[in-house]
Amino acid sequence: MGVDGPAREGGAPRADFVHLHVHSEYSLLDGAAQLEKIERAPGQGRKEVDVGLIARAAQLGFPALALTDHGNLFGAIDFYAACQQAAITPIIGCELYVAPGSRFERSPQDGGYEGASHATVLVRNETGYRNLIKLVSKAYLEGFYYKPRVDHELLAQHADGLLVLSGCLNSEVSKLLAAGEDAKALEMAGWYREVFGKDFYFMEVQSHGIDLQARVTEATVRLARQIGAPLCGTNDSHYVEAGHARAHEALLCIQTGATMSDPNRWRFSTEEFYLKSADEMRAVFKDLPEAYRNTLAVAERCKLELGFGQFHLPNYDVPAGHTLDSYLEHLATEGLALGRETGDKWLTARSFYHATNVALGQRKGEQARALGEEGLAVARELGDKGVIAGSLQMLGLVAVRRGDDERGRVFLSESLALFRELENTGGIAYQLTDLGGLARRQGDYERAGALYGVATLAHGSGFL
Repeated sequence: MGVDGPAREGGAPRADFVHLHVHSEYSLLDGAAQLEKIERAPGQGRKEVDVGLIARAAQLGFPALALTDHGNLFGAIDFYAACQQAAITPIIGCELYVAPGSRFERSPQDGGYEGASHATVLVRNETGYRNLIKLVSKAYLEGFYYKPRVDHELLAQHADGLLVLSGCLNSEVSKLLAAGEDAKALEMAGWYREVFGKDFYFMEVQSHGIDLQARVTEATVRLARQIGAPLCGTNDSHYVEAGHARAHEALLCIQTGATMSDPNRWRFSTEEFYLKSADEMRAVFKDLPEAYRNTLAVAERCKLELGFGQFHLPNYDVPAGHTLDSYLEHLATEGLALGRETGDKWLTARSFYHATNVALGQRKGEQARALGEEGLAVARELGDKGVIAGSLQMLGLVAVRRGDDERGRVFLSESLALFRELENTGGIAYQLTDLGGLARRQGDYERAGALYGVATLAHGSGFL
């Protein structure tokens, strides 16, 4: 029951169900499922095991898994990488907040806990991924009011490459059905189906033991039959295992400023909001087997492939007659002239920095040294530690290029100290990398390796 196909290596048999409505710790103060959670294995000494969301999904044999955090994509890349590592197909998504009107409107209705409706949106391909990024970004930049909100205008603009489930009890369609406004619900479902395409709009049904949800599900099924839309069964997963319900309740108390002793505290109605097994989900939808089966149909439509380990730099168009290098030289020269004319020391110092970089690239060592020293003098007059650190870095690179390794090390070390003082992790990483390159050049490979390692930590963590 609940399995289809051979067992994966070292795991459970392959399940014939996919969870498509899943919240993680990135549903802030609402989701309690950590993507990865390392704990000591009971009774096995110091052995550690992963008991997080992805590990549990692998243990249960799910071939794919979606992540649909509330209003954001904060966990998307970590989720994608972890799923691939576990041989699970990752489905990136988001439970978007949809404004009751325009995203630019600020009405009293939005101030309620569920003023904005929910929509479960999944990525089908790279175009959809880019569109979901735009939706989430504009929700924060243009529609934020209590929550980051999109509206129908944005959804229509960025529908390509996305698949939509009609949503939970707090979705637009479900709210209308719960209010007995079936005609409006039909109109709303029709709008989504037209915008996203009939093959990419599924009527979402859930069953968590809530009376209202059962009534809405009946109405949703009728509506789906009426418009010919497929059903899709989900479990609104907010924590990994059934036993985590109490801990999740404590998390909600933190969100709402309540205590566990408060009888009126806000909490979930039941303890069914966890990552259930395929057998459990089959039992949930025993009367709607197509809703169970269609989760695989949805997963098969979602084939996002992301590439890592390469730079994605913009193409910068320069005026006719210029190369990138010549235009940078032109701008640096203009900046120097303007800075001297206006007495703007910041502009002058930064223009010296870029002019030094140009000269260094052209292998004009003496010119680069002279420009760098003049730029450092202006930076010191300015007193801006960030500008001084940058000028020192450039002089250090010039000195190394000219063969004066010791002078280069002094400049780079002084620059590193300033960046540390400023807690500028990017600057710290670059200086450590440059110092590592200098150690490697001098044959000190052990020191070079150590510096490169710390540089990687500084760049990736922001802690150094």
